[in-house]
Amino acid sequence: MNQVMKALRGRSAVMAVVVLALVMTSCASKKPAASGGGGGAGDSIATASVSGVGTVLVNAQGRTLYYLMTDNHSQPTCTGSCASTWPPMIVSGSVPAAGSGVTGALGTVANPDGGKQLTYMGWPLYTYSGDSAAGQANGQGSGGVWFAMAASGPSGSGGGSSPSSGGNYGGY
Repeated sequence: MNQVMKALRGRSAVMAVVVLALVMTSCASKKPAASGGGGGAGDSIATASVSGVGTVLVNAQGRTLYYLMTDNHSQPTCTGSCASTWPPMIVSGSVPAAGSGVTGALGTVANPDGGKQLTYMGWPLYTYSGDSAAGQANGQGSGGVWFAMAASGPSGSGGGSSPSSGGNYGGY
């Protein structure tokens, strides 16, 4: 009986070490995320196919990136309570790398609430609080002014023009 107990204790110790190693590896591989899904050095912006929407830009966590048609080109207008529903893609450090399928220019613009907001072809980018996982685009077409950003640039109604701001931020 003692040999059985010793064997079980030995296996338990080995299992504990394996579990601890897995937890440590998992924690070490996670990157800290800035507001809106991050954008520090080492992150990249890529494209992904989203069911019902098509190929869109996504952040390093695979979350769909959106633009607001009423933003003046290179001037974010979704601030305050709007930004709690549509978090701006704030960049800490350098501009994320352009990954697979990204053909336009990535840059930054000063966000009125603070920090540097990521832009694509000059358009400020946002995530959507209603997207709970990668591969979702629940904000697509919201209020007729929020659209997922395509690699080719803005593609919502209006063909990428910048209508004057009417204050309609799509149900924030």
